[in-house]
Order: sequence, then structure tokens, then C-alpha cells
Amino acid sequence: TQITARRASAQDAEALRLAEGTPTLVVQTVNAHGTRRIQLSQSRFAADRIALTVPGELNPGLDRKG
Repeated sequence: TQITARRASAQDAEALRLAEGTPTLVVQTVNAHGTRRIQLSQSRFAADRIALTVPGELNPGLDRKG
């Protein structure tokens, strides 16, 4: 998963109901089975309306329940 910041294009601004050039977050994910890529997803979010939590080695406490 890759998370990047980008200013909203005219198309993104219209879809997200933002002013063109407003900061957005772009999340790109590749799912694979072994070495074969089977799904690519790209999502865009208004940066001021989203919080992303990424569990994993850098945030091991987020993987635990309870």
C-alpha cells in the first residue's frame, strides 16, 4: 500500500466536492497471490475529511485486539 498527497485535479475536485487544487490523499494498493498481481486499487480522499490507520510492524500495537 502506498499513500501519497496530491492536489485535486478538476475531475477529483468535482467528484469529492472540493475546490480544484485542494490537498487530497491517494491510496494505491496491490493485492497479490504469490508473485502474481491480481488486483490494483486506487482511492482518493479529501485530506481534511479522512484519517488513515495503518497497522503493521511500525505500529504493532494496532494489530492487537483488546
